[in-house]
Amino acid sequence: MNLWKDLEAGEPNKANIVIEIPKGSRNKYEYDKELGIISLDRVLFSSMFYPTDYGFVPGTFYDDDDPLDALFISRYPLNPGTVVKGRLIGGFRMEDEKGIDDKLIFVPLEKIDPYFSNIKTIDDLSKDFKKEIEYFFSRYKDLENKKAEFKGWLYLDESIEIFNKGKELFRKLRK
Repeated sequence: MNLWKDLEAGEPNKANIVIEIPKGSRNKYEYDKELGIISLDRVLFSSMFYPTDYGFVPGTFYDDDDPLDALFISRYPLNPGTVVKGRLIGGFRMEDEKGIDDKLIFVPLEKIDPYFSNIKTIDDLSKDFKKEIEYFFSRYKDLENKKAEFKGWLYLDESIEIFNKGKELFRKLRK
């Protein structure tokens, strides 16, 4: 099974997310879309670690020629290759050496972890946690001499549009 091609994206309030990188890791794993495997791309050059689980939404494609990036906020790190259902709460816009790179943020469905049931949008995240995310994604490529610029938060309505656009671009790609 190819996790990108064979799994559906789902809907914004019940999306599938494939975890590539566990929260707290410095290892940068990447899903190989053609081989259908997760491999180690590199270890982060900086002494930073991912503040959330990180992966992608299967059955999507976006302007950066990859599936939609997904941050999954969980209490405990998930293993690479885990597929989990999440609820979209917002996102943020980045710009790197390849251009604009939007990232969507999900929390677990209530039946998976009710701890997050009160988080409906990114406004419900603490300011400090949002600063941590912003700082990480602004700086984690510094020692590689690569550009990574945080452009701003995306609210739920805009994030839903991005999610749906990602599904539509995937459908067009598959034709």
